[in-house]
Amino acid sequence: MRLGIDFASQGRALLKVIAGHSDDQVVRHEDIGIWGAPYRTELLGEDRVIVIDADTPLQVSLTYDTVVSVERAPGRPRVIPDAHYTHVMHGAWLIPSRYCPSDLLMPTAEAVFTDRMDPELLEHCREWVERTLTYVPGSSDAMTSADETLLSRQGICRDYAHLMISMLRALGIPARFAACYGPGVEPQDFHAVVEAHDGERWRLLDPTGMTTPEELVVIARGRDAADVPWCQIQSGPAEVASPQVEVRRVGAAVA
Repeated sequence: MRLGIDFASQGRALLKVIAGHSDDQVVRHEDIGIWGAPYRTELLGEDRVIVIDADTPLQVSLTYDTVVSVERAPGRPRVIPDAHYTHVMHGAWLIPSRYCPSDLLMPTAEAVFTDRMDPELLEHCREWVERTLTYVPGSSDAMTSADETLLSRQGICRDYAHLMISMLRALGIPARFAACYGPGVEPQDFHAVVEAHDGERWRLLDPTGMTTPEELVVIARGRDAADVPWCQIQSGPAEVASPQVEVRRVGAAVA
């Protein structure tokens, strides 16, 4: 992954572009190269973040190369418990958010998915979103929410993820947004998928159908895309170049 930032004055940037550490993905090798400014890595919640502080106007170039072993077992069907029995710590993932107005989509979700006890509910919701939407680059923007996506019937990966999250939350299933690297994503870029809790564990699902959970490398998680921007300029004017992302399979690992 490669990108550039041009600071017009003193400023700070937070970058969520590096792979996270977890039980189901192990970072085997990592090389962070940043030229033009000092940087550090910090934990922000569960996410690893690169912090760049520019003391003067300057241009920053960044490269990130990693090899990650993904050891994520495929999810097995199970009956999802009612929201009443959801652990309180997962309650935050049931609340409507900026791009996921699950309260507005509740009538739709209840009409489409009538069997709340279906052990394949998560996969059926994923398939429904994939069938319902058409992947059209440029068909949405940074302000598009899930209800707008449903009306237009098109979008990109973040729109697919927002719609699925909204539908699941409307059904009482904790769901959150996950930014990832994934092989098979076209065009190559940061990829957005869904993480849903089945009452036992979190499960990754890709409503675009481009990737499988066993190959995804998670970068960051949040309520929706507003929580996980790959670059956030916290202070000072800066111009950010579009990132160049390349993901490929290396044996049993994803790089």
